[in-house]
Amino acid sequence: MDAGTLSLLSLAELASARPELVGGKALGFTVLRAAGLPVPDGFVLTTAVHRAALRDSGRVPPAAAAEVAR
Repeated sequence: MDAGTLSLLSLAELASARPELVGGKALGFTVLRAAGLPVPDGFVLTTAVHRAALRDSGRVPPAAAAEVAR
């Protein structure tokens, strides 16, 4: 996974993600799923998107917003 090109990951894709890409809390979902606990489908934004939003007064970058809207 290339942190420079990804902005959105489904929870199913998190098993192969690194903490620096999606954060530790998001990776916690993989632990819950592996334990057989019910985790609803969903998605996470990457840490790169989060940092960009913080730099831009809390606004999600347009490319990431478009990806979420799909």
